[in-house]
Amino acid sequence: RERPAVLGGMRVGRFVINQPREELHERIQRRFEAMMSAGLLDEVRALHRRGDLTSDKPAIRAVGYRQLWQHLEGTTSLDQAVHDGIVATRRLAKRQMTWLRALSQAEWLNSPTVAGERVLAWLADDAENE
Repeated sequence: RERPAVLGGMRVGRFVINQPREELHERIQRRFEAMMSAGLLDEVRALHRRGDLTSDKPAIRAVGYRQLWQHLEGTTSLDQAVHDGIVATRRLAKRQMTWLRALSQAEWLNSPTVAGERVLAWLADDAENE
């Protein structure tokens, strides 16, 4: 078994919840729609109105912002911008999962419940070893 990862003298646990792709895509869509309901478009609109920001700025290139900015620039409809934001978020999640697969010492778990139980057990083990 590999030695535990250590960062700054502290043991590091790496836990990854491996959800089925369909479930992950549904969660991404619901979250993006919730962000829209919570005022994401208004937030991007306020930044757009400032006049000192452009689409080449890193903050505006962020997933979600970029797509809504394009809508505000008139290059896409709101429905298309939301769709594109969801697709871009899915692509980001795929890149993140690829990166996580390359991590050594990562423990892959199948559900948030199992992950919570495993993290609590890991923390209890860590406390016992102090």
